[in-house]
Amino acid sequence: AILMPASRLRRLAGEFLEEKQHFGAMAPDDSRVPELLERVRGRFDVSGDAARIRLLKLGVLGAVSNGPSLFDSRSQ
Repeated sequence: AILMPASRLRRLAGEFLEEKQHFGAMAPDDSRVPELLERVRGRFDVSGDAARIRLLKLGVLGAVSNGPSLFDSRSQ
């Protein structure tokens, strides 16, 4: 938690999710998760596993898919 402060990590994740036009938690198996993990790894200099666990604990990654976003262009 010291290496990845919640406020900074939430800001990075929020910017990523907004850029991808995804609102709400992402399913861990979403095709965009590796890109998010890479951004977290690069910004905080942590392992992919540490990034994934922290994102899960903060609710950025959900345990299951919430389905397509109402605003997701892929669902149209």
